[in-house]
Amino acid sequence: MGKALLIPVKYARRSYPAGITPRIQEIAGHFDISSIRPVMPYSLHTEYCFAGRRFDSRIIQQFQKICSAQKDGIPQLWFDKQWSLEFCNFIGALVGDHDPPKIIEIHPPFDDYCPSIELFAEIYAEFECQIKKRFPEVIICIEHRFGTRYRGGKFLIASVGDILKLANTINRNGLDLKIVLDFIQLFTRHYGKKPKSPKDIDNVFAALEKCRDQISSIHIWGKKRIRGRLVAHQGDLNDYFDYDNTLKEHFLTQTREFLADGKSRFFIPEVNSKNEDLISIVQDFQKSGFEFI
Repeated sequence: MGKALLIPVKYARRSYPAGITPRIQEIAGHFDISSIRPVMPYSLHTEYCFAGRRFDSRIIQQFQKICSAQKDGIPQLWFDKQWSLEFCNFIGALVGDHDPPKIIEIHPPFDDYCPSIELFAEIYAEFECQIKKRFPEVIICIEHRFGTRYRGGKFLIASVGDILKLANTINRNGLDLKIVLDFIQLFTRHYGKKPKSPKDIDNVFAALEKCRDQISSIHIWGKKRIRGRLVAHQGDLNDYFDYDNTLKEHFLTQTREFLADGKSRFFIPEVNSKNEDLISIVQDFQKSGFEFI
């Protein structure tokens, strides 16, 4: 078994524990953003379609297809090839005179207008071709999604099975697209609020073995019960696992074993609560054997 190596990404204004210094930051690049101000190499986190957008920035109004491809204000990503090309130009306009992004993170379409992963791959290929001309060294990765206010369709890529189909499609079409794993979203898609047993966790990791080499990044965060309701991106892993230390430790062990192949992957701690929660999550990963490089 090799080392489990993680590249820390700075998230919002949160700080890592002493001894870990991120050299890349995540920057929002959704459709309400009109400018960016990177202070170090950066990952551009593009539109993720949880809720509605205004579509009124000076940049987005240049792109008629992007502005029209929406339902109740929620963007319809990868609507067609024209959308794909406009998306490339939107990113170019947003980056402007800044250094190119190191990473561009994208998200899947809804299945009411893009019903197959093959169709998504065909539309996406136009974007990849053009964005690589602008930014030849950029890493493009896609995050599966679960959870949105969109009505009429579901995210095309949400489950473990969807991720495996995507991985096969990427290989078959020769695309240069990597995969982001968001463990909490995956568990929510398959098990509701959280995994119920170690076996639940094992099943997810066993299935994902087939596409491990294509995984470039991981997202991790907690869910905390606030006024009786579990709130996403709040708290740490203790909150998420309801202080079931056995289940938490099993998750961490399985994660380490799954990623212990000597490859470095980006680590994005999407924690919107207090900084101590981020530190707690990072320290849990350290204690389980991960190395932050």
